[in-house]
Amino acid sequence: IPPTPATPTATAGNAEATITVAQGSGPGGAATSFTVIAVGDITKTCTVTVPSSACTVTGLTNGTSYTFTATATNAGGTSAASGASVAVTPTAPVNTFTMKILKTSGKFFTTQLNLPGAGKVVLVGTTALASSRNAAVRAKKARTMIVCTARKTVAKAGKVTIICRLTAKARAVRKKHALKVRLVTTFTPTGGTAKSVTRTLVLKKTR
Repeated sequence: IPPTPATPTATAGNAEATITVAQGSGPGGAATSFTVIAVGDITKTCTVTVPSSACTVTGLTNGTSYTFTATATNAGGTSAASGASVAVTPTAPVNTFTMKILKTSGKFFTTQLNLPGAGKVVLVGTTALASSRNAAVRAKKARTMIVCTARKTVAKAGKVTIICRLTAKARAVRKKHALKVRLVTTFTPTGGTAKSVTRTLVLKKTR
């Protein structure tokens, strides 16, 4: 039977925790695998197969504290359980992000987003088209035109640049007058809830 493994270490994630296990010292030979179990919930478990040293316990409840023990196994049998790891608490990713306009041109504008993690981004720019010179009529009959749309999937946190290309109709209207654009940027983190940021920018009239 292998020696009892050293106390494992745990790192919390989103509804999961990654557990790292090390061989214990003593007679009985090295372990060929380790079984990790959440203290108080034997259904939350994972297996480390040597030479790997870590595995991930999934299906945990965000906001709940967990500790983990490990047993070692080889051809001779299974060891006693290790001491419990330091408690960790899984948490959902913070769904906040920032964006700014970097550059505008005749055919597109460029935005820079600072994202908290992996997920999907959708940009939609719209403008109100007046159908009359009369202010009262404009308020009632204004139409919304899509100026641009852009989509991108990101794999990790950090800064990402997205180009939103103007539609042919938007470019044509812009030759007549400036466009006031309402830009809505929506970020949906992997496994999380979508959140939107709205900005307003004016695209000057082009020749």
